Amino acid sequence: MAVLQERIGGQRVEAMIKDQPLTVFLEGEKDAPEGFKISSSLIKYITEQNPRILNRIEILDEHSEHLFRSERKRNSVSTEFWKTQIKNDGEFLREQFEGMEFPFTAKNEISDAYSKLCKKRGKEEVLVEVSLDEGSAGQQVAFLSQSGKADVIGSVRKCLISEFTDQAILSRNEARMEEVDKILESNSGNFLRALRDSREFSHKEVRPVIVVREMTQLHPGN
Repeated sequence: MAVLQERIGGQRVEAMIKDQPLTVFLEGEKDAPEGFKISSSLIKYITEQNPRILNRIEILDEHSEHLFRSERKRNSVSTEFWKTQIKNDGEFLREQFEGMEFPFTAKNEISDAYSKLCKKRGKEEVLVEVSLDEGSAGQQVAFLSQSGKADVIGSVRKCLISEFTDQAILSRNEARMEEVDKILESNSGNFLRALRDSREFSHKEVRPVIVVREMTQLHPGN
């Protein structure tokens, strides 16, 4: 169990990651590239340490639910209004992730995992690929040929940002509406209840897993 702790406004904040440490080394086939995973606990920890990010994600969910209602009522004016609000939410969140100070303890744990990878490979710096292993919107995001702790941390930040692009937000909203339709078909319930029961697909439940893996060969075009 890893204990992450920061000091905010003079108060000590602890995030207990009960199920797994923040970083876990990959155990694959004999010839598979070595690396480590950064668990889905990272974004939860970051949002707990950055109330503005958490609050805006909750607002994004509220705006998305307003959009669902407008689309269901076929109100084109209201639909366009909420689409604009959602676009603004996404822009705000990307700016916040870009500008935030990366949590000190999380940064150290990721840096330590990279150092251990370098030591295992007998190199000062290992060339790695940093990618989303389980992007919530199903998008493929990868940053190739990253070398050094700063590059790795920067690419992890970019992976988090990628979860709040316009396309990622749209994909999650579409997935949630599909789930709402399934609930309505199976239970013949009301729309508001179906929205409530589909919150596992909400933006607040985004839990990306990020993989840092040694590059064994350059990809085409690199």
